[in-house]
Amino acid sequence: MSGSKTLHNTSKSAIDVTLIGRIGSEPGKDGKSVSINLKAGETKSLVYGDDQNPYLNAIQLSWNDGNSQAAQQVRILKRGDSGTIDNTLNAFGTLKFNFDPETAKFDVDKKASI
Repeated sequence: MSGSKTLHNTSKSAIDVTLIGRIGSEPGKDGKSVSINLKAGETKSLVYGDDQNPYLNAIQLSWNDGNSQAAQQVRILKRGDSGTIDNTLNAFGTLKFNFDPETAKFDVDKKASI
């Protein structure tokens, strides 16, 4: 694991994504923070850590169409197994994001690959 993720926006509009790395294996101490604007349907890879610090501590998602805006942060407080946010963010190489402006809801899906 190298501290990088492939990010895929399945929305019909752009989403700003910020990945916040973790220093060490236990949640709590934030590492490097990197941001990217993903256009609708776009896929990009982003490096937020390294071999010594390969885990995510948090993600921030935001959307703005000029008339409305929405934002969400997901932060890991404790390490977890399958079915936890820690597992979703750290056990998979690809994260898929979607935003629905009608419900103002973000979705994050984990995939081994696209």
